[in-house]
Amino acid sequence: MVAHNLQNTSTYGDGETVTVAEEDVVAAYSRVSGYRPGHPETDRGAVLQDVYADWRKTGMAGHRALAFAEVEPSDQAEVMTAINTFGAVGVGLVVTETMMSDFNTGRGWARTGGRSLGGHAVVAVGYDADGVDVVTWGRVVRMSWTVWRRTVDEAWIAILPEWVNDATDLSPLGVDLHGLGEAMSALTGDPNPFLPRGRSSLLGRFLDLMRRMWRWLTR
Repeated sequence: MVAHNLQNTSTYGDGETVTVAEEDVVAAYSRVSGYRPGHPETDRGAVLQDVYADWRKTGMAGHRALAFAEVEPSDQAEVMTAINTFGAVGVGLVVTETMMSDFNTGRGWARTGGRSLGGHAVVAVGYDADGVDVVTWGRVVRMSWTVWRRTVDEAWIAILPEWVNDATDLSPLGVDLHGLGEAMSALTGDPNPFLPRGRSSLLGRFLDLMRRMWRWLTR
């Protein structure tokens, strides 16, 4: 999920697509979940909040989230705003037998049914009045809002350096880091972690330096 999020956000943000190697994905998943490659009995999934916390603290293949927060998955307007503002929303949902069958036959997720196959994480990257485009297992899947309401139980946003253009320091919507923090705060009630652009405090300069260093190191 993190790798797909990075790929989408970097492509439409700073314009340079980030593709994470499989070994880096496995390493991050193992670190968070306790999974040991070659031991399928240890593959028990991961808690999304833990995934996002690790993404901010440690990162994946040198790419770290600057901040993250949970949004309300049952609020369709909030979900759409989150996708539009931050480029993607990480989603925790339950996959049913019918959904798995439809995926395997190349269809979208327009229905549920059958027993639950357990939890799964996808990334939502687009939407319209009829549904959401999610990326999972290397493919874009169309999910109806009805299926979303029946299966999704959590949704998360992250503010990523890759969503901000290197030349302009702005997101595709023309918003700087402080503005993204304000948008996150408005959606979630969490405090804005970023100072206004151009503020001449030592902390502001430090945050700007750290952001630029991470961009340089992850090129």
